Amino acid sequence: MAILWLASFPKSGNTWLRAFLGNYFANSTSPLSLDQVHGQGFSDAQAWPYQEISGKLPPEMTEEEIGALRPRVHAKLASTSQDHVLVKTHNAIGNVAGVPTVTRKLTMGGIYVVRNPWDLAVSYADHYGMSIDDTIAAFNSPSLATNRSQTQVSQYLGTWSGHLASWQSAAWIPLQTVHYEDMVSKPHETFGKVTHFLNLPVDSVRLDRAIQFSSFNELSSQEGQTGFAEKSRHSERFFRSGRVGGWRDVLTDEQATRLAKDHEQALKAHGYLAADGTILDERAA
Repeated sequence: MAILWLASFPKSGNTWLRAFLGNYFANSTSPLSLDQVHGQGFSDAQAWPYQEISGKLPPEMTEEEIGALRPRVHAKLASTSQDHVLVKTHNAIGNVAGVPTVTRKLTMGGIYVVRNPWDLAVSYADHYGMSIDDTIAAFNSPSLATNRSQTQVSQYLGTWSGHLASWQSAAWIPLQTVHYEDMVSKPHETFGKVTHFLNLPVDSVRLDRAIQFSSFNELSSQEGQTGFAEKSRHSERFFRSGRVGGWRDVLTDEQATRLAKDHEQALKAHGYLAADGTILDERAA
């Protein structure tokens, strides 16, 4: 009974990762539906376990109450399997109201998805109905968090680079880091690392099929036909573009430079910036 975290900053490719894993686990000859993808594992932001334990909906609780319930919620999710359960999270690793956002004793490992903050800013702004400038400022805010609703508790994000560092520096958690750009440019190598990390059967045909069934074109096509539960009310689509480098058609030079300066150290460490600060079109290995 343990949790394998599927972690990321919002709009970084977490849903894509879940779609791949769902199709790999299913090993079917046809793609999983988006409803089936949505139902893969759990999210630690879902309101229902908090409500079952406390009898309250998230808007009726304080952040202190939500924080105090978090370890019990994680235990409830972990108890649904005798082995391990996949739990999506957008929380940074830290403490909220004195309680860890990730319960260490229930954690078996994690997969963290990184996406360059320029493309991410465009997708995030669309999803949350924000301007690009406000999004860039939010990415550099240590207090950034998602809002509570009837169906979700808030999640603590912090800055984009701080979020990444919180997971990367947690030496106690076995972690596989994958980059969105590599998922696009070299899917077999990148998703192959994921299956190796999870000790899943090595099967090239199964890997090929899961990659095909979770491709952006497949997921976007399904959303066009049936919709998707995770679509924001601010956006026309959840699977909006998926293109690497699309930010160049949206962000000004000043906006791109601001992101680069705000997160310079992390961007260089992950191959998004050259040593002289040039934004790279392709991530350096």
